[in-house]
Amino acid sequence: MLESCAHSVRSPRRAHRREFDVSAVLLQTIFSGAELLLLLGALLLALSHIRGALEGIRHSMMRIRWGVDAIASETAPLAEQATALLAGTEQIASGVETIAAGLSSAESHLAETGATVQRLTA
Repeated sequence: MLESCAHSVRSPRRAHRREFDVSAVLLQTIFSGAELLLLLGALLLALSHIRGALEGIRHSMMRIRWGVDAIASETAPLAEQATALLAGTEQIASGVETIAAGLSSAESHLAETGATVQRLTA
């Protein structure tokens, strides 16, 4: 009989402990869910900032590409003209060599004339 009384006294404590355990688990579950939502919100905010930065980079890259394409289209005719320019430069170099040879000949004639004049005046 004493055992049944002792058992009945322990039983409300166990029931109270079970209620407390269930309440604690429920409270921990609610807090964990709130933390998860807070984490997801922070992640969403960070990803939003990253997306904004990437959009800015994309805009800059588009402007750079536009500039490169403009330069390429403006300089495309230069390749055709480079051959003609090189041929013209080679002709000028040939002409300069002819002039240099003529000036060299004139220099030697002038030196001879100078020597002759000095002999005559001396």
